[in-house]
Amino acid sequence: MVNVHPSLLPDFKGLMDLAVHKAVLESGKTETGCSVHLIEPEVDAGRVIVQHRCPVTSADTPESLKAKVQALEGPALIAAIRMAQQGRLDPDWK
Repeated sequence: MVNVHPSLLPDFKGLMDLAVHKAVLESGKTETGCSVHLIEPEVDAGRVIVQHRCPVTSADTPESLKAKVQALEGPALIAAIRMAQQGRLDPDWK
């Protein structure tokens, strides 16, 4: 199983929704995005499979970052599914 997280893990792991994007802005990061990762018992601790990125600008708000990142989530999930179809998600894959 996989999960899509709205940050570039391991940054902001454990946070959700607008709290993630607010934390990105408060941190001064110039880039954000989403991560597709394997599910593990610890929240957001699984191996990252795919990350898609976008810039953070001075005009961004938590809401505008959420919209940018959400636009990346579908393509990132599709990329992870393609990797699974190719057999690239076995435990030894790096």
